[in-house]
Amino acid sequence: MKGELKNILNADSLVLYFNAMNQFQFYTESIDAWEQGVNDNKIGGIYLSEKVLSVVLPIAQKIERFSYEEICRIYELNTAKASDISPQLICSMGKISIAAGDYKKGLDFLESLLKYFEERKHNPSNANYYLGDLHLSFIGSCDDVVVAKHFFDKVINYDLPYMVKLKVPYVQKLMENCHKNNESLDTILYFWKATVHHYATDKRAVEINSRYSNLNNTMFKIFFKFYPELTTESFGKLKEIISDFNSIKPVDEIFLNTLITNYAWKDKVVFNQLIDNYTVFGINRTQVSYRVCLKKIGEIKGFTHEEISQKWSESLESLDEKRFKYIPNADWASIRDATIWSKEERDERIDLYWQIVHQYKNFMQDKSTCIRFVRNWMKNEHGYEDLKNHVVNGKDSELQTPNFKNLKRSVNFDQVFADTTNR
Repeated sequence: MKGELKNILNADSLVLYFNAMNQFQFYTESIDAWEQGVNDNKIGGIYLSEKVLSVVLPIAQKIERFSYEEICRIYELNTAKASDISPQLICSMGKISIAAGDYKKGLDFLESLLKYFEERKHNPSNANYYLGDLHLSFIGSCDDVVVAKHFFDKVINYDLPYMVKLKVPYVQKLMENCHKNNESLDTILYFWKATVHHYATDKRAVEINSRYSNLNNTMFKIFFKFYPELTTESFGKLKEIISDFNSIKPVDEIFLNTLITNYAWKDKVVFNQLIDNYTVFGINRTQVSYRVCLKKIGEIKGFTHEEISQKWSESLESLDEKRFKYIPNADWASIRDATIWSKEERDERIDLYWQIVHQYKNFMQDKSTCIRFVRNWMKNEHGYEDLKNHVVNGKDSELQTPNFKNLKRSVNFDQVFADTTNR
């Protein structure tokens, strides 16, 4: 900091500055700026204020600029004479201790925060925030699963003198840490199931579907790492998971979408059984589910042209029922991923892709959508020939175009192609 800025610089402005640098991941630049400021005879003290240290020291640990011992020494030197250390610095040091594996010291910082909280019960919001934040760090950042479980159980059993909102990212990290440390799948499923139950029964919690989606996404990723192949045991375990979820909260579309997105066995029969669950559980499907299923077909062998075309037709019927006037880009992407971008049997599915595009080319959203489609394909080596031969002069798929009520032919693709290519 140079010139007149030194005269107006304060700890709050530095906190904003370093937080912004941290958000953009300018970690090294942050610590360089901090070290330069510390060595300034006029304003160095501001850089060593508790507010600033609470932001800077975790960054220094992240990039390993200082060792854990050096960070503790910086903390001790700058708080030795303080009668009342700020809760944000205590919280930051607690997180640093947990990340370093020094759980005893992390507990000491938690006790300091708890004392701070007890002394200010008449105005607890500030202290409660940092208590909850540090408590969650023991859940998500602690490699010792026994310690993490202790803190996790305290939250779900409401056995705390302070309030902690169980946040999904910390449970996700906990499950990932369990997998990294070779804990059993049952241990991981304990944390998953307990969290689902906590969210479903906590009257204070607002129903937020993204929480379940993110939680289930991590769980299914780990599940398919434990069971990369379809066996009697793995299939039985998957059915058990579905049943467990349904016993707490009715299986919904988001749950099935997440499961199908992560499905890794590449078995067509089981995949179709998973799709049947939308009907089994009486789910009113949104368009997202049709897109998810079509996209996943691109990873599974054995689907005939007729079967893929039928899935595509079901997707279009859903659009029509939902009063769409055109086929959105996301649906075009789903059939692309199932065919020409397929990871399995791509060569056998290329012709089907072109047939479907030819058949429904005029159902694109508008002229600008057509232009983008043409220009994107023209970037390919044989883009012009592909579009000319397969879309303009191609042939339809074997399935007839339904008599839609709402979907309309809104564009003239052939004319747009001619105008865009000037040929």
